[in-house]
Amino acid sequence: MSKNISLEEIKKFWPDKAPDINTVQKYIKKYKKEKIVIKYGGNVLIDRNVFNNFISDINVINKLGLSIIVVHGGGPRIKRELDRKKIVSKFINGLRVTDKNIIDTVEEVLIDFNKDIAISLKKLGSEAASFHTKTDNVIEVEPERKELGFVGRPNKINDNLIQNALNQNKIPIIAPLGLGKQNQTYNINGDTAASAIAKKTEIKKADTNDKCRRCV
Repeated sequence: MSKNISLEEIKKFWPDKAPDINTVQKYIKKYKKEKIVIKYGGNVLIDRNVFNNFISDINVINKLGLSIIVVHGGGPRIKRELDRKKIVSKFINGLRVTDKNIIDTVEEVLIDFNKDIAISLKKLGSEAASFHTKTDNVIEVEPERKELGFVGRPNKINDNLIQNALNQNKIPIIAPLGLGKQNQTYNINGDTAASAIAKKTEIKKADTNDKCRRCV
């Protein structure tokens, strides 16, 4: 949740290469009552230095007292793991056709990535709350199309879990996974998941477009 913070407090964690610190408080005032969804594209992981910059930015925004929610992708990690297992996948209109073997790998990779983000933030002093199909699932889905297999689209968002995390000054880290009937796991397009969460909770959405820039 947003909180009041002095310029002297901000100076303690403000990055050396960040914009002029004297402009910060006007943005805090502007967004202190907002909740902001940040979609973090999986392609950012191609460069670990970019990943670390992103984590640093999220940490700074959190310390400024702004309420942020991170929804992440994981495409490159998924492809790397599928290649390692010699599992071939195909795409229809940009969506991965996901059978039983593939969904198990997708779930494993995205949960691992989710934990990576949360742990990396904690090392910098920001508490994060992981949300995925094995821990506090927040997205219920229905199948996207039969030919896509276990690919779903959100039909219900449990925003109470998200809000509870924010109330505890934690950053919700949400994997683009959801549960359907009989608790079957479905893969969700990251942009679709982020948009559904933003719409449900009436919050602003920011997208990295798979590029990391200094967020503050």
